[in-house]
Amino acid sequence: MRISKRWLLILLLVASQAVCLLPGVAWFSGWLRSNLMQTLQQQVLADNQLAAQQVAALIDQMKLDSVQPGSAGWERLQTAVEAIHLPNDGFVSIVDAETGRLLCQPALRENPALGESRLGQSNLINPQGDQPIIAVDASLGASGWLQMPDGMQLVAIYDLPLLHAKVIAHRREQLIQAETARIVEPVHRIGTWTATAMVLISALLTMLIAHRYENKVASVNFLLKQLVDKRTQALMKTRNAVIFGLAKLAESRDNETGAHLERIRSYVTLLVVKLAESHREINEAYIGNLGLASSLHDIGKVGIPDAILLKPGPLTKAEREIMQRHAEIGGDCLSAIARRLGEDDFLEMAKTIAYAHHEHWNGRGYPRGLKEEQIPLAARIVALADVYDALTTKRVYKPALSHFEARTIITSGSGSQFDPEVVAAFLACEEQIQQISARSVAELDVEAELEAIEDRSPALVS
Repeated sequence: MRISKRWLLILLLVASQAVCLLPGVAWFSGWLRSNLMQTLQQQVLADNQLAAQQVAALIDQMKLDSVQPGSAGWERLQTAVEAIHLPNDGFVSIVDAETGRLLCQPALRENPALGESRLGQSNLINPQGDQPIIAVDASLGASGWLQMPDGMQLVAIYDLPLLHAKVIAHRREQLIQAETARIVEPVHRIGTWTATAMVLISALLTMLIAHRYENKVASVNFLLKQLVDKRTQALMKTRNAVIFGLAKLAESRDNETGAHLERIRSYVTLLVVKLAESHREINEAYIGNLGLASSLHDIGKVGIPDAILLKPGPLTKAEREIMQRHAEIGGDCLSAIARRLGEDDFLEMAKTIAYAHHEHWNGRGYPRGLKEEQIPLAARIVALADVYDALTTKRVYKPALSHFEARTIITSGSGSQFDPEVVAAFLACEEQIQQISARSVAELDVEAELEAIEDRSPALVS
């Protein structure tokens, strides 16, 4: 579809670029945040290990004989812990290696209730799995994540074997997240503004170029469209001619007049236009496809031996079974074509007609014994038109019946052989159908007849 308004083209361009660039900036910011966060966490864990080891070495140098609360050694150790400040509000705590009880912590004097906590029994989360801190072998240092009431903390542990205690270096993860956000946010902001500026500059350049070349492009597109339409029409005419030629070739083996296909096409066009009043799926494309597809309803007769196809007398049961195979032969042939060409509304309709135009409304037809709505509407229409033409024309095995004789047979078959709704459409179009049937084959002009039908049928115009 040609976009005739420049502003709409610019809007589509801006939207498409924004959809590509802005999510790209967001993805990059997320990627940067994730990787930076991971890097900082690993660095903090390493720093904590070093800090815990250094604090452990410092405590060893203090030569403490006891760290139990209230002892002189505990006073010295608590004072030392209060004086230690790690980066990003980090701190150090000491826990009993056997009970997990918190021995020293910077806020312990202000909040003595902390001394009753069992920090050492909290689970350290690391690649080796979750386990209580007091069970961690931290002689060479261990690190991981610790879930605390105020959030997740990154900690490192080091043993104090002489004091039967463990030193823990703490850093709050939320502070690391805040530091990550502080670094990433300017990058995200700059990226967003840059992407927005690129979109606007591109839109401006596109507007200038479109203003200069719009008329020329529109003219070229118009000429190309005319050429494509012309080629398409030529291909459609060629396709239709080949299809109709194949149908005529199959029909010629039946010793008929050669006008059978034209009459069938006229009958089904009249019927489907009438049925369009009550079937919403019937549109111009459906009507056109049905007119052409009806020509292929008996294409399977090319696979029936002449001895049976041209037999002047009644067929035996075995011969009738062979004759009935023409529905499957024709349907299978068109199915093979459809598989080769891909999905196509015309071929799908032609296939269903070939398979099902001998099915009966009461389920006693062939080849599959379909009944009522199981039979495609197109096949139900062609079935009635085919029977009417067979009744009113001379065949090698019977004389032609009058219109009124054929009408009587069709109406008596309503609800058994034929769809009652299609029979009602037949009766509504009876006068036009009788006129087509009464014409001699030599005088039959299919194109003129179809044009007349279209002029008389509002459904085709709408």
